Amino acid sequence: MESFGFFASCGIRSLIDKSLLTILGSYVTMHNLLQQMGKEIVNEECKQPGGRSRLWNREDISHVFKTNTGTDKIECISFEMLNAGAFEISSKIFMKMPNLKFLSIYDSELILPDGLDFLPEQLRYLSWHRYPLESLPLKFCPNNLVQLHLPESQLKQLWDGDKRPFKSLEVMNLQSSLSLLRISDSFQAPNLEELRLSSCSSLIEIPSSLKYSTTLVRLHLDYCVSMRSLPSFLQLENLEILDLRGCSKLDECPELPCNLRDLNLSETAIKQLPSSIGHCSQLVELSLSECTELENLPNCIGQLQSLKKLDATGSGINFNGCKGLTVWPLLSGLNSLQKLYLGNCGISEIPESIGSLVSLKELYLDGNDFESIPANIKQLSNLDILMLHDCKRLRYLPELPGTRSFSALNCTSLEFVSFSSFSKAKRGDARRYTNLNFGNCIKLGDNVRLQITEALCSAQQGQNDYRLCIPGVEVPQSMKYRTSGSHLSVQLERPDCMLGFYFSAVIDFQDFDIYEISGCGIFQDKSGKTYEYDFDFNSIYFGRFKLDSKHVFLGYQTFEHEMNFTRVSFQLNQREYLRDERVINCGIHPIYREEYRKAERRNKRRKESDKDIVQAANTELWEKTSRQRL
Repeated sequence: MESFGFFASCGIRSLIDKSLLTILGSYVTMHNLLQQMGKEIVNEECKQPGGRSRLWNREDISHVFKTNTGTDKIECISFEMLNAGAFEISSKIFMKMPNLKFLSIYDSELILPDGLDFLPEQLRYLSWHRYPLESLPLKFCPNNLVQLHLPESQLKQLWDGDKRPFKSLEVMNLQSSLSLLRISDSFQAPNLEELRLSSCSSLIEIPSSLKYSTTLVRLHLDYCVSMRSLPSFLQLENLEILDLRGCSKLDECPELPCNLRDLNLSETAIKQLPSSIGHCSQLVELSLSECTELENLPNCIGQLQSLKKLDATGSGINFNGCKGLTVWPLLSGLNSLQKLYLGNCGISEIPESIGSLVSLKELYLDGNDFESIPANIKQLSNLDILMLHDCKRLRYLPELPGTRSFSALNCTSLEFVSFSSFSKAKRGDARRYTNLNFGNCIKLGDNVRLQITEALCSAQQGQNDYRLCIPGVEVPQSMKYRTSGSHLSVQLERPDCMLGFYFSAVIDFQDFDIYEISGCGIFQDKSGKTYEYDFDFNSIYFGRFKLDSKHVFLGYQTFEHEMNFTRVSFQLNQREYLRDERVINCGIHPIYREEYRKAERRNKRRKESDKDIVQAANTELWEKTSRQRL
């Protein structure tokens, strides 16, 4: 807006104060009546569309383009061509619009049989989705252009002939321009802040002049699959985001500037990280997933004290043996680390140092080869998400912190679980939902499964909503109302002060992919009024998965406030893979204020030394197994 001569910050604030505009995230919204009033004012400027300052109506723009009746009055065109059909326009279409400042064409099917001779010098904003030509017009002087968006274009190069500087350009987006071969070394954009060349699959190199673009903040080169090398970026002192993921032929990472905040090297062929990464003291996110040629991390990685997310999923980094002895200490020194992704890294042992990552909120260790997790993992009090699915050799789980989401799906060797972990679910709105997935943990004993289920039911009464999936053939005995099949309808014994309800079902899912299990509880009060509560288990899935036996699905749903109900009906939604004959039994259990208070008093009396028989048996078996391994 400032490029149009407006004082954007001051002007927008004034409109917000007058309740004429609203800011929602990164969007500016306006009431429909105000929009309509503005459109009517513009329409009154001239009966003919070509004589108005702004054009947005599809029919009006089509008329101006087809009849070439534009005038110097037009300053703004916003044309969404979706389903408008293709038609030809003149190569001189914009010569009659010298004052055009804003041009946006989306989903273009415009045909330019003679090319395009001219674009107005006054253009500040040019966005042309699927731009149909191989270069910009020779007679276009882009001195005033601030933003250039030509995604999915037919561009092969920006200019065909003498190169012109983009003196005012701040954003250039040419992503998915599959024919773009190169951008000339003479490319000049002294004020460029963002360059987006994502998925330009024919692009071999970027202009060497770019390494002097000191104003550049965001550089997106992801999935430029033909790119083999890059210049040094050390001089890009303001660069914060560098995205190189999917540059599969890139085998050397360029030197990096010190103010970088987000570096994505996923799916590249890099063999090592540059030493300059140790100076990136502001680096917050580092993504190395599927970097299969990368075998180690440099010692300087431990200097990244601002790093909050490290993703090395499926990388070639060796976390085992002698090399592992050097890698793990580097990670343990990352005091700000909140997200650690080490899935499918072939890890055979998790060291005790994992407990020092006290800021960790998300830990992904799925698809690895370790048999156990250190007991000090319970020190990670901020941990929200712990993913251990597909760890086929995992046998023992110690006491865990009260995570919001936990998955041991397909941990087919898992035998021992400290079920007290799941009786300490965290409270508070920020961690309201607890999702636990023990799908296909077929070696869990019946007593262990029972104790996990009962521990959850005992600890969570009236507190947090949660979902659980675990092998089993019967809904929990604590369910007050139970029946065979997928439907249950009962008269409640008491109508007062209900806080929420448990619901459970045993389902035989053999040989079916699971992607949605949902149902509905219909409650009726004394007056006959009904209330419908939908529920689902989508939060435990993390994508489709397949179960190999009968499983118990258990959940707890809270009400917003205490309710007085006399009757309830419970029904699982029918799906092709969830027919009645697959639902073995189901149950529901209402929770009342009085039960909640009793549970609170019971939990307060429970002491740490008061161990359950199954917990003791688990510990004994674990120690025995440890001695056998030694």
